[in-house]
Amino acid sequence: MNYEVVLIDATESPIERPKKTKILLFRKEEKAYTKNSNSGR
Repeated sequence: MNYEVVLIDATESPIERPKKTKILLFRKEEKAYTKNSNSGR
């Protein structure tokens, strides 16, 4: 029974991590876009 609890915990952790990574990626892209727009014009 202890093993099952550990497995469930490990599965719930990775699901919440990608959400933060996506937000970070979005923020980085926005900064890059602003810099590109200024340089292009």
